[in-house]
Amino acid sequence: GITIQDAVDSSTDATILWNATNDEFDFSHGITLPDSKKITLGTGSDLQIFHDGSNSRIKDEGTGNLSISTNGNEVEINKGTSEYMIRAITDGAVKLYYDNSLKIETTSTGVDVTGVITTDGLTTSADINFGDNDKAVFGTGNDLQIYHDGSNSYIRDLGTGNLRIDATDFYIRNSAGTELKIGAVDDGAVNLYYDGSKKFETTSTGVKTTGTVNVNNAYTLPTSDGTSGQVLQTD
Repeated sequence: GITIQDAVDSSTDATILWNATNDEFDFSHGITLPDSKKITLGTGSDLQIFHDGSNSRIKDEGTGNLSISTNGNEVEINKGTSEYMIRAITDGAVKLYYDNSLKIETTSTGVDVTGVITTDGLTTSADINFGDNDKAVFGTGNDLQIYHDGSNSYIRDLGTGNLRIDATDFYIRNSAGTELKIGAVDDGAVNLYYDGSKKFETTSTGVKTTGTVNVNNAYTLPTSDGTSGQVLQTD
């Protein structure tokens, strides 16, 4: 190899040695390049490492991909050595941080997010899971809230306007989706059900009931026919 001798102290001599076993050069000291001077790798200078005077850059100028691999447990991007920015764990999570605070973590089933999601649009082909009392909120003042508190599910309108549901036909059913409770048909009837059986419906001229009509537990209109001339009277 090559030895660069220190004329004052031979213990600080520098060497460039050829390592035939590993087919490489071994440098005893670091290498310093001035701004914009590059370390280039590949026949076509495909990979470039340099500092341009303002920023440090790793550039892939080739036709393939830039791949970062590790034999260790993690690939990390740190601010110095004390603050995480990105961590990728072998056979595990990828973690994204903000000011050293974990915000996004991939899991075996999806993604865990800590904090509020702010987006101009979100498209998903899978479920979005919220824990108990975690809310999907809409509106500048969190006017509309959808959540489950561990016992009950809620759709809450906390704004100054109305809660409106626009639909061609509207149905409320049991949790299994097998039994109607309320049905509203566009340009048609609103129907009320008992145990899946229709009991009340609006018509173009008024209302129609199925079964006995009971008013305040005081007046009952039976389903069977009465006598001719029979009237309802009270004092």
